[in-house]
Amino acid sequence: VDFRNCVMYNAQGTCYGGPGGGQINIVNNYYKAGPSQGLKETTLNGLKVDVSTGKERGSQDRITLVTLSNSGNSDKNHPELYDMTSRYFINGNTTETTKGSVTQNKDWKGISYDKGIPSLNGEYYSPDAKNFYGDNVVHVTISGKSCVKIKMDTPAPTGEVTTHSAAESFSKVLVYSGASLYRDEIDARYMEEAKTGTAKYKGSITNSPGIIDKVSDVNGYTEANFGKGTRPADFDTDKDGIPDAWETANGLDPNDATDALTYSLDSKEYYTNLEV
Repeated sequence: VDFRNCVMYNAQGTCYGGPGGGQINIVNNYYKAGPSQGLKETTLNGLKVDVSTGKERGSQDRITLVTLSNSGNSDKNHPELYDMTSRYFINGNTTETTKGSVTQNKDWKGISYDKGIPSLNGEYYSPDAKNFYGDNVVHVTISGKSCVKIKMDTPAPTGEVTTHSAAESFSKVLVYSGASLYRDEIDARYMEEAKTGTAKYKGSITNSPGIIDKVSDVNGYTEANFGKGTRPADFDTDKDGIPDAWETANGLDPNDATDALTYSLDSKEYYTNLEV
């Protein structure tokens, strides 16, 4: 898994655990706490704190939870991976609390571990009884089990990929990301909430800000309120599915809808102009 340049906002607890036997890069991501953090709270010294951690609400800054694979969280067709964790390369990740405290390179300081994961001299290890990770990885024996270090010194292979800093990723995601090319009002709301640290809706059962329990918590998806995107009136004058600018640039007529289904742009006539 290559998990990089992502923005995690208002996530409760952790964003990626990972099954056993994997190699996982977690690189240059931005983790921003939101109003859902620490919902199970009590009051300690005048502060609202999370019951499970004792930390002030909104201060959670965990990068991930390293878990032991078992029948409850992993593929039942691969029991040979049970009792293993994955191995991780973690670098360049930034966290931000609800009070605006930003920590760059949180990385391994933001990792939590399942109970029962072996450790030796302050390092955590994954059991690897069947030598799944191979002879090129150093194995040590802990409590009679052959184990490999969870922390990888170099990333798992990725091929060519453009990587931005975590801060730049946060900015670019807010400007460019979304489920469609033309951002609808739902994605626009998500970006505004991530930017401002807010949540417009909350769960009707859990009362969790920003994390709904059912579709109707955000008025549902109906014809009356389904998110809509808009385009300029002259985006596709002849309504043939090809933008005017693209038709003009490629010698087509933005006022002639019939050219969408011709093959003038493909000399072999494999693809219509619309498909091209």
